[in-house]
Amino acid sequence: MNRPTRAWHTLLTTLMVLLAVLWLLPAVWVLVTSLKLTENIVRVPPEWIPWPATIEHYGEVLFSSSRTARIGRAFFNSTVVSLGSVALVVLTSAMAAYPLARMRFRGRHLVFGLIVGSLMIPNAVILVPQYVLVQRLGWLSTYQGLIVLEAAMTFAFGVFLLRQFFLTIPSELEDAARIDGADPWQISRASCCRSPSRCSARSRSSRFVPPGTTSCGP
Repeated sequence: MNRPTRAWHTLLTTLMVLLAVLWLLPAVWVLVTSLKLTENIVRVPPEWIPWPATIEHYGEVLFSSSRTARIGRAFFNSTVVSLGSVALVVLTSAMAAYPLARMRFRGRHLVFGLIVGSLMIPNAVILVPQYVLVQRLGWLSTYQGLIVLEAAMTFAFGVFLLRQFFLTIPSELEDAARIDGADPWQISRASCCRSPSRCSARSRSSRFVPPGTTSCGP
């Protein structure tokens, strides 16, 4: 590497480091401020090294009983709803996608077309019917009311995604499993339902409920 090229690389590296520092500066300031005492937060000139440092603000935000600062509860609710929806979507989507991809029966293309076509229905159109249904089931303000609705809204995409995966599985694997005496349920569970779970979980992760926000469901 000649000297001009080395100097150019050094200049670019220095510039990128400076940009990275500027980009991280607000995050560092937020972290520093969170460790300050309340009376020191708005002190002028600002202090970049908090002293004395405290973590009492984190306890207040995560574990306070105040309705305006229950972020810890919001994180817990988001985790429960998201993990429950992932498990439900993986199970139901795989059970529907496998026969649509690997079994031959009359009307399977029509069924698949109806499932995929449901993706074109806007969520706002079914918002009121969803609320009425959940209310009649007695699921208002419950975990199952959110988990079932979130899974139902992702079911069609999960079926589409997993069906495409099942179509790539060589038929020789199924033939070998049948020779060994496996039935269709054992084949789909043992040879097909492990890898697709990652795929479906990735599709479900786009619907993760951010802490502190409200879901479209009741």
